[in-house]
Amino acid sequence: MTSASERAAATAVFRRGGPPVAAGTSIGPDGQPDYGYFGPATVVWRVLTHPAVPSMIAQVTGLLEVAEAGLFSAVFDHDPLTRATLRGRVRPSMVNDRLRRTVGVPVPIILGDKHTADRVAAHLRRFHSRMQGTIPATGEPYDAAGSDLVVFAHVTIMHAALLVYERTAFEGGLPRRLDDEDRDRYFAEAARFGELMGARPEDIPRSVAQVHEYYRNHAPQYYRRGGDEPVLVGTLLAIVRMLRHPGDVDTALIMLVLMASGIAAFGIVPGPVRRLYGIPKVADPLVATAFRLTQPLYALLAIPPIGDRVNTYVAGPDAVSLARSARQLMHRAHSPRHLWRAAS
Repeated sequence: MTSASERAAATAVFRRGGPPVAAGTSIGPDGQPDYGYFGPATVVWRVLTHPAVPSMIAQVTGLLEVAEAGLFSAVFDHDPLTRATLRGRVRPSMVNDRLRRTVGVPVPIILGDKHTADRVAAHLRRFHSRMQGTIPATGEPYDAAGSDLVVFAHVTIMHAALLVYERTAFEGGLPRRLDDEDRDRYFAEAARFGELMGARPEDIPRSVAQVHEYYRNHAPQYYRRGGDEPVLVGTLLAIVRMLRHPGDVDTALIMLVLMASGIAAFGIVPGPVRRLYGIPKVADPLVATAFRLTQPLYALLAIPPIGDRVNTYVAGPDAVSLARSARQLMHRAHSPRHLWRAAS
């Protein structure tokens, strides 16, 4: 039987403070349901609650971020998993914990009520405030809590979620691109996440055009150096080593999924991102074909027992519970009965 202290230790991986309160289940100061900072009518909820998104968002975000000088330096200097990977001392439990922190901890900000979102965001701002240092290649300082890096992290996280959704979300048909209006709405709504994380509101891009412009202006901060490839190769080699002694069948399967999804992520990111990792343009058709062969597997995540099991491992049970509650609210919000009652 698992002891209370063991359960608390396991919960601490993905939970900051007390249990999160799902949006729509508490009452706000105005006497109305507290839907948090987003809610069932937003495109952000449509994208972030799809069960395929948590399974790939960390891998795609990593590809968008790790070649950026400041983010790479912050991760290299302060992330225990990165240091353990480079030293060949990474363990399956460390990968599990890192995934749940990366994916599960921010989820309450988006799918929780406002009190939950404020509490978790405050924790993450405090945590990132300790991540400061100097970029080795340039000698420039970096500050993970500064608006510049927070905006970059916000853009890449939200961009990654949208890319994953548009390439892997089976919703009564094949995955498809959102229309231009919904894409602009998505980035406009998502700006609140960046603000909660500590970015200056005026620095946050709020449309597709502004995101493109942001990347163009930020391009000088991306670079290739010899140190980038060993991190990526080392991660794959570490997963291969862990497969020799995984501990249990579930862990072995998750390690295989992580290795395959890490490779598949190259088929999701735009071509210029692949160039940063030394993949030539001539290889793009091969990358695209490899991704298309894996794409049908993501349809399985829409089956609740499968999607919930995978996402419980990746993001933690709190994130799965919050997403399930949010999807129920979205279903009710779009049901004919709800629309008739709202109009009457």
